[in-house]
Amino acid sequence: MRDLVRRGTFGFGVFECSDLNATYEEPKSRGVEFTRPPTKEPDGYEAVFKDDSGNWFSLGQRSEA
Repeated sequence: MRDLVRRGTFGFGVFECSDLNATYEEPKSRGVEFTRPPTKEPDGYEAVFKDDSGNWFSLGQRSEA
């Protein structure tokens, strides 16, 4: 997978966390480019970022049931 990401052919990945706001702040403070900040979605919260190869990733937190 690392090779695919490095070549810019991976496309899109999803990472799930339990506290989106806290998880979002760390990479943002290190210069990660978020194209969408934490946003309320029907099934939880999501933030979108991209790496230096142009691959997009989603960072999400599910809503409590």
